[in-house]
Amino acid sequence: MCRRRATGLKDACSQPRCDEVVHGCREAEPLIAELEPGHAVACFRAVESGRPGVRLVTADDQQALSEEDSMLIVRDLNAWHGHRQALHDASLELRPRECLALVGESGSGKTTLARVIMGLHLPTSGDIRFKNAVINADVRKRSADVRRALQYIFQSPYNSLNPRHTIGEIVGVPIEHFFGLRGRRTAERVDGALERVSLPRAIASAYPDELSGGERQRVAIARALASEPEVLICDEITSALDVSVQAAIIQLLEELRQREQLAILFVTHNLALVRTIADRVMVLNQGHIVETGTTSDVISRPVHQYTRELIADTPTLAAFTEGVDHPTRLAGGVGK
Repeated sequence: MCRRRATGLKDACSQPRCDEVVHGCREAEPLIAELEPGHAVACFRAVESGRPGVRLVTADDQQALSEEDSMLIVRDLNAWHGHRQALHDASLELRPRECLALVGESGSGKTTLARVIMGLHLPTSGDIRFKNAVINADVRKRSADVRRALQYIFQSPYNSLNPRHTIGEIVGVPIEHFFGLRGRRTAERVDGALERVSLPRAIASAYPDELSGGERQRVAIARALASEPEVLICDEITSALDVSVQAAIIQLLEELRQREQLAILFVTHNLALVRTIADRVMVLNQGHIVETGTTSDVISRPVHQYTRELIADTPTLAAFTEGVDHPTRLAGGVGK
């Protein structure tokens, strides 16, 4: 398999936003340039820059990772919302115990990509592999083991929990469904799941409207963990929370990833959060993946114009790329 696929990049250009458009941008699709191992960009200017070490990605390049080493592999996904194409040949790989961030503005296609992977939005083409086996695009047609292993945490902690059920009932549903447990055995697992997200056991008898936003999001994470997943797909899970609570949730996810060896696909528009949790970043614009690489490379040495604009719109990151690091401004403290 070629490096073009390994990078997750397809021929894409955000020329409507770019102030460095060259003639070729309007005449052909850009070639993929590898700036350094693991950092690639779809941009003519990168190819023409003469930057040391830049090379074109050719069809003869070998895949950086063997498929056997990847937890999740997505190839050439195309998806639509009505008459609008939301994804254009999107590809990615998620490695075991890795956090991969999907970054982009609202409407960039990042949530659509996450929902397609989860089986909640059907693609028109492409395939999804979990542990090197093709899985059905429709979550309803996937095996129980795949559904258990891939868990989705929704954006809003206020809408994702049933207000008529207690926290114990909410967290207990996947335990009963996937493991066939009932009664005391379910209650014991519920207690364990709540403890894993630093919530007291007593909260099991409470209802969602009795909890804060941060506590509700912890419950949503506990519900996902109750399935004993291998991959967590987190869709903008901090966007409805204040800054201090965001930091606490990010810290929790990082602790869970290290302790339970989870792979995490982290969808966000907030680049400042990415620095604190992600190993790699993929930048989406208008359904195209335009840049990918390690978090430090993409944030400190962005090449694609769209990536540079995203960073410029994030003050803490703009300062960081100029050599000023403000970790406390990104953390924002700790909350519930």
